Amino acid sequence: MEERSIEYLSKIQLDSLKGFGDKRYSQLKRNDLKSVLDLLRFFPRGFWDRSSIKNISDVNQNDSESEITVFGKIEKFRFSQQKQD
Repeated sequence: MEERSIEYLSKIQLDSLKGFGDKRYSQLKRNDLKSVLDLLRFFPRGFWDRSSIKNISDVNQNDSESEITVFGKIEKFRFSQQKQD
């Protein structure tokens, strides 16, 4: 049995793994991710911290010092265009 090491992970190509379709693999490839090791070392530029999720009714003035992200679903949308003179 081959020893499992960091070098071992660099030899496992993502396109050889089950569960990665063409669409997912092309997204990973755009970020220059080709091996399992690349994937483990990849840190996205931005992420959502979901460790402290609150309802909108629970947000107060003390939260104004931090960034707040609101998740929601658009139920209805209407677009109207104004005529230009």
